[in-house]
Amino acid sequence: MAKFRFKLDALLRLRELEEQEVERRFQEVDARFRQKENEIDALALERDEAKQRYGWGGESQRNVDIETVLQQRRYINSMYQRILERGSELRKIGEEREIVRKELIEASTRKKVVEKLRERRFKAFQEEENRKEQRMFDELGQVYSQRAEGEVT
Repeated sequence: MAKFRFKLDALLRLRELEEQEVERRFQEVDARFRQKENEIDALALERDEAKQRYGWGGESQRNVDIETVLQQRRYINSMYQRILERGSELRKIGEEREIVRKELIEASTRKKVVEKLRERRFKAFQEEENRKEQRMFDELGQVYSQRAEGEVT
């Protein structure tokens, strides 16, 4: 039986490498996205703890000087500002992640097209090999049949 050779194997390998590269980039961007989410969660937790620590939960503060209250407000406002900045960064990374995700889908699709072509050609190769094998068996059967007829007469 002849060996199957796919003439586009080099293209298939190239498509696989492209897909791996885009997948690596996606994982990198996704890790940055998750890290930024964790930063926002940590800042929100820190802000909430500060609000609770300073008694901003609706309880009135007594015997606290104005400078302390202003300092507490500045700190909490800076926390809100940092959360907003991180949120903006998260949106940008999210947009980048979406672009790379689409590139990954396209790379996967391009690879799958070549894989499907390879599968179809391999199937056609197998069918052709089976036909050749069947012809060979048919010819052998005829030869044996002719020999048997020649020996009988």
